[in-house]
Amino acid sequence: MEKMSYNIVWADDEIDTIFDELTQYKFVKSDVKVVKTFSNAKSLKDYIDNPTEHIDAIVVDANFPYEQFIANQEKDTLGLQMVSQWINSLKDKYAFILYTGRRNLIEDEIGKTIFSYFHENNLIVTKNPATGLSDLIAKIKLEVDGRNSPEWIVNNLYEKQLECFLTFDKICEQKLGLKSKSYELILGLLSKSISGELIDTERYLNDIRCDVFDNINSLAAHFGIVPPKLSLNDFSRLLCNMNVDSDKSKGKKYALKVKVLDEALYEPMRYVLRMIQDGSHNTPEHVRQYIATNNDTILIRSIMFTTIEIMFWFMNYLCEHTDVEINKLNWDLN
Repeated sequence: MEKMSYNIVWADDEIDTIFDELTQYKFVKSDVKVVKTFSNAKSLKDYIDNPTEHIDAIVVDANFPYEQFIANQEKDTLGLQMVSQWINSLKDKYAFILYTGRRNLIEDEIGKTIFSYFHENNLIVTKNPATGLSDLIAKIKLEVDGRNSPEWIVNNLYEKQLECFLTFDKICEQKLGLKSKSYELILGLLSKSISGELIDTERYLNDIRCDVFDNINSLAAHFGIVPPKLSLNDFSRLLCNMNVDSDKSKGKKYALKVKVLDEALYEPMRYVLRMIQDGSHNTPEHVRQYIATNNDTILIRSIMFTTIEIMFWFMNYLCEHTDVEINKLNWDLN
């Protein structure tokens, strides 16, 4: 395996004293490269706006100035305050770590509010003379490795979509008593897709049917968006603005008076249900056999992303349509 290296920039008003030859050696030995050091927040910001080298993490002190050091200002946290204002726009790009010997400056009620990012994410390392530098190096590696993991990449790329699956699972448990595992399933598929570990993919077809679409059907029925006890095929037909049998013996059919599913998703809905049911029931389309024989990942990814799009639609629709009786008024039985 290729050796991992970690590039950081470091801002501290006493950086020239802290980053001496011995400290430099310790960092180099640990595969941490200090690309640039700064004594104030302004010069730090100027650099990260136009870096000359790749940066993985930014280390800052608790009390350092915004621009110019003023003597006898030992409680100057203006530099850290400025850094805290940048974090929201930069936290997905860089890991931020607070390395300080003055935790008292940031741990009162005001400090925990202003510097909440560091507190809430456990990103504070104490300048302990014996273990401080080792702790800092360990924290840098932990944060950067986490950001390079497939799980971290997926959670950042698909944050809103994954939140839909997580909320969906919670609602299924609360309203239906179902232990839905859609979030775990989709997170795993996305992560394995990025890491190149997506194998035995045919087994996911049944999981997608059971953990996602069966439960969408049940939850939609619970809220009156569709009639109860529809098969998945009838559920799909009804949402795609087609009539479905309500009782074949009576010759009655359900329809929807007003469209529920966006027309752009009609074909994707039909496609994904056809594919996952073929994979589950071994119907003539032989999807499962094809995927298993060819060790296919492209096809399962297309099913996965279509599933993500439909879930995103469903959860947004459900948020606006939770009144069961009003939803039932959309049923047309004839």
